[in-house]
Amino acid sequence: MTITSVLFVQGGGKGAHSVDASLAESLKRALGPKYDLHFPRMPREADPNVASWKQKISSELSRIPGKVILVAHSVGGSILLRYLAEEKVEKPIAGVFLLAAPSWDEDRWNFEDRGRQHGVPVPAWRRGAQSDRATRVELLRERGPCLPLLKRADEGQLPSQRGLAGH
Repeated sequence: MTITSVLFVQGGGKGAHSVDASLAESLKRALGPKYDLHFPRMPREADPNVASWKQKISSELSRIPGKVILVAHSVGGSILLRYLAEEKVEKPIAGVFLLAAPSWDEDRWNFEDRGRQHGVPVPAWRRGAQSDRATRVELLRERGPCLPLLKRADEGQLPSQRGLAGH
């Protein structure tokens, strides 16, 4: 039996690894025994640092044999995209799945300046804000086949609830 590895990158914030443990465990149960889930604790989770998180992602990928599926939640998803766009990645990647990854404003992630609609934050890209998001997506495309990126979880149903058709 061939085992596929999955690297799950947690979100940021105080206690985020513990909070995201239920997501990781749920994913592990849903995937079953043909998948080996890696769920490392990221450094300084209460105050995420892009450089140290990218180093941790690189370190974890170097320990995983063969191809890998990448899954990331919240700021972990944003930092994972920066890692993929900015670093030379030798590891074969079978897929990338992001859960509620915020967009970047210049060189930091920022929630304070987001617009609100009915008390719910509106993603910056939906409000027409200029960012380098398109540039990062183009960099990812240049590195190989287009990666399957899922919509943000806050846009409605989670992928398991609506299926993957058309996304």
